[in-house]
Amino acid sequence: GVPSATAFDKGLSAVKPGLARQLNELGKQLEARPTVRLLIVGNGDEGRSDAANRLLAQDRALSVRDYLLARGADITRLNTEGRPAGRQLELRIMVPPSAR
Repeated sequence: GVPSATAFDKGLSAVKPGLARQLNELGKQLEARPTVRLLIVGNGDEGRSDAANRLLAQDRALSVRDYLLARGADITRLNTEGRPAGRQLELRIMVPPSAR
């Protein structure tokens, strides 16, 4: 996972430069391995209501997806999920059984 403080400013979903560097590298890995998929699990912040964190977590996941899409990633390989109770962004590479 990526700690929230590295990935996003508190209460916001815009990708920070530290996360952008990691996503650029991840984009290269995805390009080199066309059969893998990525699950992006957004996170909430401490001290916010569950409802606010649910929205923030989903917005963060979508922000990461959109960042990767803008750099050429295939939308059919990117899945998003918001996890309001999470404290860090999760990027899970999923390899299909046929590619192992």
